[in-house]
Amino acid sequence: MGGAWQMAHTLCQQDEGDRDHDLVHALCHWIEGDISNRDYWYRRIKGWVRAETIEKEWAVVKDSVA
Repeated sequence: MGGAWQMAHTLCQQDEGDRDHDLVHALCHWIEGDISNRDYWYRRIKGWVRAETIEKEWAVVKDSVA
């Protein structure tokens, strides 16, 4: 995960409640393997349907965030 993961996680925490930040926050926890925390963040995002894999989710998130 390394420094890039930690930076992304920190940035997401700074703007909790913003859809784009919450999406990346959920993805960070999925990458980390923290599934219960991942699911918590996905529940906060109304109308989002999570992809089957991290790779597919990253592609969708990357294309959907502002």
